[in-house]
Amino acid sequence: MKILCTAVVVVAALMSSTAQAGVTISVGPHQNDPTSGKISPYWGLPTVFMETFDLPGGGCGLNAPASSVSGGPWGIVQGSLQAAYAAPAGDSSCYAYAPVHNGIGQYPGSALPAGTAPGVLSVVDINYQPLISTLPAGTYLNYFGLYYGSIDTYNTLEFYSGNTKVATITGKSILAACGSSCTSGDRTSDDTNVFVNLYFTEDVEFTRLRFFSTGVAVEVDNLTAGFNVTPVPEPPAMLLAAGGLMALAAVVRRRSRSS
Repeated sequence: MKILCTAVVVVAALMSSTAQAGVTISVGPHQNDPTSGKISPYWGLPTVFMETFDLPGGGCGLNAPASSVSGGPWGIVQGSLQAAYAAPAGDSSCYAYAPVHNGIGQYPGSALPAGTAPGVLSVVDINYQPLISTLPAGTYLNYFGLYYGSIDTYNTLEFYSGNTKVATITGKSILAACGSSCTSGDRTSDDTNVFVNLYFTEDVEFTRLRFFSTGVAVEVDNLTAGFNVTPVPEPPAMLLAAGGLMALAAVVRRRSRSS
């Protein structure tokens, strides 16, 4: 079972972001976790819900309340297997991967949906409508975060409101947000094993999402959905604020010396 950090540690220098219509992609910030590597900077707030794939009594499985997962084939595992799946860097806990390899860790009943496009090896559908139905009327999810292991260009996230697609996030777009230091598929680099924070505007609110992979593999952990989440300020804004405070302190010191 994962031990979650109680303090939120935000390292602004490691945070970078980009945007598409209605969605802002931010690579970082995150909290560090001793067993699962990286978790959402918002974990601990009452407005976020996290799937860790660790069962309370031990072992791997689905543990988040009020969500449903279908599609596949996909699995839940620990560790790494050459040419099949690689644990996100620093993650010794359970995580999800797709496409499933020789049935290892395969979630019961998971299979490719009928009509899947040629070349797609896995489709994992996560439906948050059961969760949303428990929230106050008019509440919508405006945040999704995940620990994305060894990001590949052939991994894709699609977000839907019901059956209407509202956003597509590709591995390429996340690597672009990460910057020039990120390289596709690196299993150990801190630059390609990142916590990705996605912020949605009200006009692209989502109720479910899909993971697609046309290669081996997509590996994710600590899937976090939330509402009323306020983005952590961008580094320039944080530096500007810090500069203003320093300037104010200097003025106060000058006034104190002259009085």
